Amino acid sequence: MASALRGARASFSTPQQILDKFWYDTITHNEEALRYIIDSVGIDKVVFGTDWPHDMCTDCAVSWILGFDSLTLNEKDKSFGRILRSFSQFNRRPLCPYSTCTLT
Repeated sequence: MASALRGARASFSTPQQILDKFWYDTITHNEEALRYIIDSVGIDKVVFGTDWPHDMCTDCAVSWILGFDSLTLNEKDKSFGRILRSFSQFNRRPLCPYSTCTLT
């Protein structure tokens, strides 16, 4: 029995190892919450999200994130710029039909 318990304990992941298996969305509705996610899991695990076509009460999610003083330019680019530019259908088109905001 004790041998089985030792084996079970050895197979448990740490909380950080579990968190590292997920991707995280920028839709937090709060700059401090987004900063916490980035500080906890790293910017490489955070991706731009809009929940389009649902209204997330943000006129232009890109402008909203660009306005965050706590994020570096590198973090802003990694969270949405680099990812969106990899999808050609997003280049120079509105990010949602109700927005005049475009990624240039």
